[in-house]
Amino acid sequence: MTEEELFEMMEKGGVPQQGQALVRGWLDRGDGVAAYENKALDSGQLGHVKYLSFGSERAQLEPKDCDSEGNPPQRLPDIGPALNWAYQLVGTVWRDR
Repeated sequence: MTEEELFEMMEKGGVPQQGQALVRGWLDRGDGVAAYENKALDSGQLGHVKYLSFGSERAQLEPKDCDSEGNPPQRLPDIGPALNWAYQLVGTVWRDR
């Protein structure tokens, strides 16, 4: 996915400007952004998208969470109390690639 497509997705999904600015900050510092969509047909959150940073020690998904090429996992791991098994990777943006 391109950076433009990412921000179009965020805009259509109703992500406020503050959230979009946060994501721009992740990209500006050199991290990637992964978009995960809830794909569980029986979920009230079907279609909901979560955006996470990846690629550095400061990112939400650290290098140890990614594969040997630095790509985030296909399924969003559980983070803190959030159970994320229903969230599947739908796109990534990384300016350095």
